[in-house]
Amino acid sequence: MLDNIFSGLTVDGDSVSATLTEVGSTDQMRSSTPSVVTKTTDIPFDPKVPITLSKDGVVTAGITLPFADSTTDATILEGGRQVFDHNNDASSVPVVKEDGSVQITTLISTNEAPSRYSYETSVPGAASIESIDSGALIFRNADGNYLAGIAPAWAKDSSGTPVPTHYEVDGLTITQVIDHSLLAPSAYPVVADPWMGKDLFSNTWNGSMNSQLTVNATKSTYGHSIHTPGVGITIFLNEGWWELQAKKPGVNLKASFRQQYECHVAGGYYTFAGAWNLEQFRPDRILYWGNGVHIHRCNSAPGDGPGSLPRPPQKGFD
Repeated sequence: MLDNIFSGLTVDGDSVSATLTEVGSTDQMRSSTPSVVTKTTDIPFDPKVPITLSKDGVVTAGITLPFADSTTDATILEGGRQVFDHNNDASSVPVVKEDGSVQITTLISTNEAPSRYSYETSVPGAASIESIDSGALIFRNADGNYLAGIAPAWAKDSSGTPVPTHYEVDGLTITQVIDHSLLAPSAYPVVADPWMGKDLFSNTWNGSMNSQLTVNATKSTYGHSIHTPGVGITIFLNEGWWELQAKKPGVNLKASFRQQYECHVAGGYYTFAGAWNLEQFRPDRILYWGNGVHIHRCNSAPGDGPGSLPRPPQKGFD
């Protein structure tokens, strides 16, 4: 199984960083030579310097805090957590997630605080930002491919009641609008955040079943926020598959892997929990894998619906 090693926050020079090391196999089985991928999130003390997400030393995304010119340099709390005071009754606390994404938590203390929070973003190759039906934002390159994203806007008052909020996009600058100015004093602090990520899967690993390869994956928490009907499903069918191919090339060995994957994508947005298990011994389907899904739950065996061979009497496939 792939091992994820999360370093936690480390104060280093003029920033706080966190490193996620993914150790997995490059060949078909778990006994093969491990591959190592290192993802780093770096949060500088200076609010004018972008927070960056990197993979193997190459920056994949960046985002700058709002009100950077009037914001005080970071105050470092126990454990390395940083607080940036914007000096306008609002502050930002960047939170690094174990899947390599970063959540910039906004703390609004009074109704005198601003309602608009603008973030300059930088994603190499990004040509546009698309707002999808769920409210998430997707960075696309000139060919229209997914590069990274921002989870749907979110804000709550002190009692946990949602506060109306949405994103506005101008070029590569995003603004979170939080409609809090008419709230009662007891509703504060209001908490909101933009949540930026790239990888749709946090864990991928190879295994075996029936002496054949299995490829397994779990969505990242960020990825699950993107996995919604419509554009979100399309992203998982395309860029999600490409990400899995890059991490686990064994999924190219048999059509059944792709068929099982499509089935998980089609129904997987309902739940975050659990791994997507793609198994080589499952037969290739002549027709769409979703046929008979009420029986096989994406783990089709012979005889499960139209387009497959007769199913033998033994059980244990589901």
